[in-house]
Amino acid sequence: RLGKVWGDDKLSLRDISDDQLTELVQAVRQHGMIVIPNQSWSLEEQEQFTSRLGEMTATVVGQAPEYFEVHPRIVRLSNFRADGTWKGPNYQGAEVWHQDGDYMKMSERHILTVLCADQIPKSGGGTGFVDLVEAAAALPASLRAKAEGLSCFTSARRNAAYMKRDFTAEDAEKYPDQRTPVLYQHPRDGRELLLMGSELSVFEDEEHQPDAETTQSLFQHVLSSQW
Repeated sequence: RLGKVWGDDKLSLRDISDDQLTELVQAVRQHGMIVIPNQSWSLEEQEQFTSRLGEMTATVVGQAPEYFEVHPRIVRLSNFRADGTWKGPNYQGAEVWHQDGDYMKMSERHILTVLCADQIPKSGGGTGFVDLVEAAAALPASLRAKAEGLSCFTSARRNAAYMKRDFTAEDAEKYPDQRTPVLYQHPRDGRELLLMGSELSVFEDEEHQPDAETTQSLFQHVLSSQW
C-alpha cells in the first residue's frame, strides 16, 4: 500500500486542475505517500500549490528562525545554510522516527506534508516512511491487547529541548502537552492506525504510568521492513 509514483511526464503541479488535485489527495489517502517526479517551481509557486490543499502550517516546534531563512512559510531542511556554509558535523534535523505535528491537538493534525527535493546527496540521506495503517492491522493479538489501553504522551517542550531550541511561553500556550490513544480511528474514513508520536514520546497506561516494555515492542513492530 505504501508509496506510489503519481502523474505522468507532462504533469506540472504549477497548473494542476481542481479535478487532478482531488485525485492527488485521494492517492495520498490510499497510499500514505506519493512521489511526483520532474517538478520545478519557485518557492512562491510551492506556497501557492500547498495553499490549495488547505490551511498552511509549518510543523516546527520551538524557536527555529534558521528554518525560515529563505521563505517565511516554507521550512528549509539542509545541513548547509542558504549562503552555502556547512552547519557542522553535529547538526541534526529531526533524525528520529516521528509523525509530523505529533505535539499538536488532534483537531489540527490532519496534515499533508509537501516535501520538495532541491539538492540530494549522491549516496545516503534517504528518508524512511512507515505505513501505520498496515502496521495496526497486523498487530499480534497479545500486543494489540496491551496497546488498546495505552495513550501516547507527546510534548512540544520536550521536542524543542531535544532539538536544542528555545521554547517560549507563547509556544507553551499554543502547544500544550497532548495525550492521544495509541490505537486511533481516522475520522474521515474510520481506518484504524497507530499514533506513535515519535521516539521521544512516552506510552502511558490509564493511570498515566509509562509502559516502557510495550513501547519498545510497538516500535519494534512498526519499524519492521514489512511496513
